[in-house]
Amino acid sequence: MTEPRDSYSPERRTALLFTGTSAVNVFHDNGVRCAGGTVIRRQVTISSAIGSAVWGPGLTALIGWSSGQTYVVQVWNRDNGGLCGHSSNFTSAIQVTLQP
Repeated sequence: MTEPRDSYSPERRTALLFTGTSAVNVFHDNGVRCAGGTVIRRQVTISSAIGSAVWGPGLTALIGWSSGQTYVVQVWNRDNGGLCGHSSNFTSAIQVTLQP
């Protein structure tokens, strides 16, 4: 059985994980950047054959997060065949509050 893949997560492409301290709604290339405020580029990886990208385990310790902090987390990926003809795209963002 294969894992489902949405059309906005291209396979075997560069994927940059980044975080922001607040949510925004800024159109950029083929998607909407939702992580705003203080934005930090975290880590780059290559997506799998089914378009999944994984960071961790140990990501929390690596980037110095601690309990009680809230971040907006999003991925910016290369997407040469994007819907609007640009070379990159954004995933949906999630807001994360770290618990002890």
